[in-house]
Amino acid sequence: MIPPRWGGCPMMLRRRPSCSGTMEPMTSSRGLPILVPDPVGTAGTLLAALREAELTVDHSPFVELRAQRDGDVRRARERLTAEEVALLLLTTPLDAEVLLADPTASLPEGTAIAAAGEDAATAVTELGLAVSHHLPEPLEALLAALPAPAEPGAAALVAGSAALNPALARALTAAGWSVEVVATHRPRSVHLDAQVVRDLRLHGYGAVVLTEPLLADLVGSLGVHRDIRVISRDPATTRAAEARGLVVHGQAQTPDAAGLAAAVRTALDARSSAG
Repeated sequence: MIPPRWGGCPMMLRRRPSCSGTMEPMTSSRGLPILVPDPVGTAGTLLAALREAELTVDHSPFVELRAQRDGDVRRARERLTAEEVALLLLTTPLDAEVLLADPTASLPEGTAIAAAGEDAATAVTELGLAVSHHLPEPLEALLAALPAPAEPGAAALVAGSAALNPALARALTAAGWSVEVVATHRPRSVHLDAQVVRDLRLHGYGAVVLTEPLLADLVGSLGVHRDIRVISRDPATTRAAEARGLVVHGQAQTPDAAGLAAAVRTALDARSSAG
């Protein structure tokens, strides 16, 4: 299968050359590679944090995000440029690319941008725009951190996956916003390298990092060797992993890249100490 492209770089699978033409090392000072199954374009800060911790990373996406630029997206852009939106809430980095990357349509100064997660915020700032509200990415934490409107009925535009949890729109409505949701992309499963599946089942990884319930469900459906450390970002992801029969060895104390990297280190160190 030809790897799908994102930003000009093909999605790479393990033991194949990277975008720069180099080969990822198979081991690190902390042992076996760490599997990150997040979609391409959504795990930049996590990958950087793990590599900064001197861990070898295998970024093998289990899901691909396909951008949508249909009539609903065009109407959402028109509302933004017409100053009809007080709050734009982006739930993934791809939302920023789809809605804000058009150089011919500038965002009015009166529109506040809220970004859920570090990578979504980075995508906004890379476009030269400011993030007004830095929000956590896991749904439960996000719902608790939503901003209130300056006046009741102010318009909020929520951008995200076609499979976005409706609880987010309901919570914004309950907070006093007039909410519209636009799907900027659709998640699609990808063909996995058989080596990734074998390494999950035969202890070819030191740990697997799960950042959302969907990924926990997909990874758990394949079977994970009992000696692979399973690390979760948040309680909802932990519950999804356990529902698939996985033993979660660590949950991030903070639901961000630094928290996940620390949880991976702690789990690996605990296993090494136990012999």
